[in-house]
Amino acid sequence: MRKNMLILLCCAISCFSATAQPANLDSVKTELYLVNKVFDSSRYLAFDVIYRMKSDTSFGKFGQDEMAVSYIINNKNLYYRTGEEEFVQTDSFSYSIYHDDRTIIMSREEPLLVGNRFPLREFLDSIITWYDTAYSIRLTQTDTMHAISFVALIDSVPYSRFAIYYRPGSYLPTAIEMETREAFDRGDIPDTLLAKVSLKPVKRKLTMSFLNYTFPNTLEVFDDSKYVIYDRFRRHYQVAAKYRDYELITNNMETSRRSPNAEMYPEGTEPEPID
Repeated sequence: MRKNMLILLCCAISCFSATAQPANLDSVKTELYLVNKVFDSSRYLAFDVIYRMKSDTSFGKFGQDEMAVSYIINNKNLYYRTGEEEFVQTDSFSYSIYHDDRTIIMSREEPLLVGNRFPLREFLDSIITWYDTAYSIRLTQTDTMHAISFVALIDSVPYSRFAIYYRPGSYLPTAIEMETREAFDRGDIPDTLLAKVSLKPVKRKLTMSFLNYTFPNTLEVFDDSKYVIYDRFRRHYQVAAKYRDYELITNNMETSRRSPNAEMYPEGTEPEPID
């Protein structure tokens, strides 16, 4: 999978660099918002993302981190898993599940727009007033792939470069690249060394590669009963059978580690449901 992803990303970059043209700003804004709308309003959409972060300094120290995340989105509902951690946002609650620690953190929060969890929204919000003065923008459109790239013209903007590659028609992204630079921390470096070395900003590059788009035929992953059960007699939440050995931690709600297979009500009684 990693080999195929690298081939896809390299092909996209080489394909677009030769034909890119200066962009019409209104066209770029329209294209970017249509791409972001994929995350804000899609139903029954699943995909994988490979995050790669690279950094380097003037001392030749290089670092690279990689993380794979699987997503399912349905309007404002969001599920993702990375390693032994899962996150679920339903209409009613959000659940952070830590399998290594056998813990579920449940909270009652206003659902966030799914698009806010991806850096494209952050990028749009931060440069919306900088389009015509801070970035050189190029838009490329072919029959199989579209690309928009931004290269900073000044140093005071948050990203030195930003590029997005996406499919025409569906606006499903295939890759997002972000490059930042920030001043090197001089606090722990002796003055004698500072006098001899010219310190350059730290460079960081984040690449998000989007793979394996599918359209699930069920949304049971957003069913609250998969994670917790509300005991109406005892008036508190407890874990569902699948997580019987997990500790449930909630925000301003009574909880119990009692097995959901135990009797929920005394014989012959059942109180009225609680709103």
